[in-house]
Amino acid sequence: MPQDYQQALKYYQKAADKGSVRAYNSLAFMYKNGQGVPQDYQQALKYYQKAGEMGDGGSYRILGDMYYNGQGVPQDYQQALKYYQKAGEMGDGGSYRILGDMYYNGQGVRRDYVRVVSYYQKAGEMGDTKAYNILGDMYKNGQGVPQNYPKAFDYYQKAGEMGDGGSYRILGDMYYNGQGMQKNYQGAVAYYQKAGEMGNPYGYVLLADMYYGGHGVEQDYAKAFDYYQKAGSWGHGVAFYHLGNLYQNGQGVQKSPVLALKYFQKACDVGFKKACAIEGVKDSSVQQESKQALQAKADRERVIVVSKKTDALATKIEDIGKEIDALTEKIEDVAKKMDAYATQKDQETKAGNNSEQTIKQSDTTQLSTPSGKDTSLPAEAKEAKEAKEAKEAKEAKEQPEPQATQKHEIVIQPVNIDRNQSEATQPVATPAKLELPRAGAVDTTQPQLETPPTPVPAKKTAETPAQPQAHTPVLKLRPMSNTLQ
Repeated sequence: MPQDYQQALKYYQKAADKGSVRAYNSLAFMYKNGQGVPQDYQQALKYYQKAGEMGDGGSYRILGDMYYNGQGVPQDYQQALKYYQKAGEMGDGGSYRILGDMYYNGQGVRRDYVRVVSYYQKAGEMGDTKAYNILGDMYKNGQGVPQNYPKAFDYYQKAGEMGDGGSYRILGDMYYNGQGMQKNYQGAVAYYQKAGEMGNPYGYVLLADMYYGGHGVEQDYAKAFDYYQKAGSWGHGVAFYHLGNLYQNGQGVQKSPVLALKYFQKACDVGFKKACAIEGVKDSSVQQESKQALQAKADRERVIVVSKKTDALATKIEDIGKEIDALTEKIEDVAKKMDAYATQKDQETKAGNNSEQTIKQSDTTQLSTPSGKDTSLPAEAKEAKEAKEAKEAKEAKEQPEPQATQKHEIVIQPVNIDRNQSEATQPVATPAKLELPRAGAVDTTQPQLETPPTPVPAKKTAETPAQPQAHTPVLKLRPMSNTLQ
């Protein structure tokens, strides 16, 4: 895919507007290096500052580098210290290592080995292998601290475990030379092997030297050749020189002056001066034009590699931009659905609260309104009331019906009394005692009055003229209509 910096710039800008720290960092990189845009250090500073404020410690470290080197801004060690400190506090171990370097060299600050050790330790704890390697050097050589081989060994070991092949190579040297310990050639072989496997060609060279000279191991030219060849694949001049010697002398390989000269020339070309003095080898330092041509060729090859990597990065950036757009749309859709759901829930909650409030108001109104008075209610209140009444009616139907009780009415009728009958023989009416049916019992018979007590003769009094007697009423019970009231 061809490079399209403008498209990349567009996607980075779009992502940055949505709060992408990585996009701000990438925009700053483009402006700092003039990649697809005119070089603009001020714009780069602006974007790095923004990315740093959003939590990117690496951006603060680059700002520190710009002030440290005076790149686009006046050189200012104090500003560099400030940004390195911020970056370190945000977890950038490399910034703490640079602070250690500044205090070690007294750049913008007074030299302070205590702070040097402190910053290197912080950097190492954050994963900066070079910081542990430097601490190992300080304690091994007694630079700014008392010489301490065990501490040096520990720091080199930590750096090696974190992937620093050079530290393993130094541990191999300590075993080989017996620094802080007894000489241990097997230990040296092991650490040189590790160093080479981790990309340190000098580890392979030292291992080859041991097999070539039989130092601590059985002499083995074939193994020496193999290890020199491995180191040579990394462009190591010493390895090329030794390979030339092996071919020249036929040690471990078939003798070949042609191949010997070839490797001597390679050694000279990469700067190993001893090889340049051999007859037949063209001194690269004399042929400057050739050297410059080789350098230009190497630069072109490097540019091609970088260009391919940039193309791949641009493709990834474009893909990321598309993914960001798609993800943003999904997030917006989800947000809309969540808003709609929340609105619906709020409406349902409000409706429920209003319904409960309406029922309560309806009940209160019924209690406070006189019987028979029609009080108009809102439609919602009426619906709530009707629903409540319907529920009560349903519950009433489900309960057993009470047994009917026949009611009676009391009829008072006058009794005709014979006026000629003497007062003495008149019966005295006593109140009738009514037998009313018990609750729940149906009495179909006519209730009867109890029999009046036997009349008591009245005492004789002085004769007086006969007076008309009042009619004494008689109580009777008459069944009412069969309809239950």
